[in-house]
Amino acid sequence: MAKQLQILWEHHTTILIVLAWGFFLILSFVGPIVILILLVFVGILIVNGLISAFKKRTIDLKEITQITFKSFPPTEILPRLFGLMAVIAVVSIFLMSILPGILPPPRLIDRAREGATKGNIGAIRGTLVIYYADNKGTFPLILDNNTQLDPKDKTRILSAFIPDYMEELPETRLKRDLPHAHRDSSKVAYIYINHTGIGPDEITNKGGWIYNPKTGEIRVNSTCKDTRGTPYYKY
Repeated sequence: MAKQLQILWEHHTTILIVLAWGFFLILSFVGPIVILILLVFVGILIVNGLISAFKKRTIDLKEITQITFKSFPPTEILPRLFGLMAVIAVVSIFLMSILPGILPPPRLIDRAREGATKGNIGAIRGTLVIYYADNKGTFPLILDNNTQLDPKDKTRILSAFIPDYMEELPETRLKRDLPHAHRDSSKVAYIYINHTGIGPDEITNKGGWIYNPKTGEIRVNSTCKDTRGTPYYKY
């Protein structure tokens, strides 16, 4: 077996190199550290061959390839190479399993959550405008599935906001280092003021939304700052 391997190594070196590079690409899915170490390993072999070829003043590619691996018998290098690959793969998998619990959460995920919150509040505001137009200039008194009496005309029943206008009220999606009830909530706090512009004094900081039925204004019920330093209630 060793003799056959030696013949394969001497006469089909190019095939072995191609197979090795293919294996490197497969291992690259485990983690960039794997491909980096293996590239360094192959680079050392190639540099060794180029130095030897330069000393012999040859530029023949086949001879350079043979010189590169001449001092590394296949019976020694292949077990070591595959052993190194296995060790690197195991270590990489282990590191990838523990690093998410050690490193801080990626900011991009929190920004995606905040983008979803902006989209949700935009959808609610647009639906409130439609409700206002359909119900003769009256905003819904409550954002749930209950019908309501028109405060301007006690004989008229207003449509239920849920599900006539929205299937369900979406949640606020704030950054993940906030308490769970604070960051992921669709509950609504109601405030009754005659002017627009819900400010920090009206925010109760209980999560979810804060809504003023008199003006149809809705905001995120939080004065905490997002990943860019903007208070959530200013969305």
